[in-house]
Amino acid sequence: MCAQPYIMQVDLEEKQCLVVGGGAIALHKTRPLVESGALVTVVSSSFQEGFGELSLAARHERRFEDGDIEGMFLVHAATNNPEVNHHIARICSEQNIWCCVADDTSRGSFGTPALLDMGDLRIAVSTNGLSPSYGARLRREIGKLVPDHANEYLHFLGKARAW
Repeated sequence: MCAQPYIMQVDLEEKQCLVVGGGAIALHKTRPLVESGALVTVVSSSFQEGFGELSLAARHERRFEDGDIEGMFLVHAATNNPEVNHHIARICSEQNIWCCVADDTSRGSFGTPALLDMGDLRIAVSTNGLSPSYGARLRREIGKLVPDHANEYLHFLGKARAW
């Protein structure tokens, strides 16, 4: 990503999404997709604990195949093999499919920020892929500053705004 990326929220409800990988990072990418209502397919030759608890559209215990991206709205390439991740990014680019490459966000078409999720109050911290661990650290620090009642107060403000 050369220019300053545009940050947005995307409605993924009922959208076909693919996560390639079965480790901790893939699980971290899969959870919010499922929570957003996406129809998530996960492909990996092995899965760590936690995937079984998710309501997935499909789970394939095998290696990635190029055809896996067919019909997908977005893809997370989150394997422990950079060559596979970069290959996935290339074929997604050729087919105009959004792709996030976990080990190198510059190879994909989008990245995911560190997210502080407190219900309807969601605060995103991005380092533009330079240091995801620092983004996560900042997210934790910001979280300490947000009062426990922030979500309730936000709902109060929403009602007042509608008045």
